Amino acid sequence: MAGPVSDVTRKVSNDFKGIWDSHDRTRVGSEQRQRDLLRSTHRFAYCISLFAKAATALEEHRRVFLQELASDALHLVHVLMAGDGRAGSFYLRSLIENFWRHHYFKDHFVEYEWLTSRRKYYMTLKDLRDYCSWLTVFSGKLGDSLRALETKYADLSKQVHSTSVRTLVLRDSLEQIKLSSAQATELAPVLREVFRDVIALLAFANRDLFDGMHVNSQDFIKASLDVKRRERLQADLAR
Repeated sequence: MAGPVSDVTRKVSNDFKGIWDSHDRTRVGSEQRQRDLLRSTHRFAYCISLFAKAATALEEHRRVFLQELASDALHLVHVLMAGDGRAGSFYLRSLIENFWRHHYFKDHFVEYEWLTSRRKYYMTLKDLRDYCSWLTVFSGKLGDSLRALETKYADLSKQVHSTSVRTLVLRDSLEQIKLSSAQATELAPVLREVFRDVIALLAFANRDLFDGMHVNSQDFIKASLDVKRRERLQADLAR
């Protein structure tokens, strides 16, 4: 028998209903399929917003890219509702980039200061990705999730940069910008995989933030993961 619906679950469900009811349905190809995709994206975006809100009191270098990560998730909801599948791939890719940036710069105050004080200073995405791969916190079961993000990032880059004629999105009017059934079918599994990996990794690597959340928020985040990620998270939390 299912347990009672938490206040968080009810709030998120009602919020999405309000968004969907006012949504321009002309921007979707298949209403039911797009509704399921948008509902999942909205739920995942809320999960990440919980981490960003929990980090509000932290120093700027420890929270700013987490907040940008939450912003990426919010923009992803927006562009998918506007029917722009390619922009969805862009923001999903940006989500991974800011995940890497967060876990580097939260531990590197000086380098973060250089981002604003040195005009030509930057960290390559390869360096950020490699740094995360060396972190002990990602050496457990969730290491599989971290490595999966690298693969998904490469795949999304092909979509964003249209490296093949198969990834071209040819439109010649605003009316043609719609999230087709084919786009939704292709994007949905990638989106869910990336979000679930990012959320599980955030919960463990930022355990101070996760542990400080209300139990209903923690349960909502865990319930947003599939069994595989939930088991990885539980195994690493038990270490």
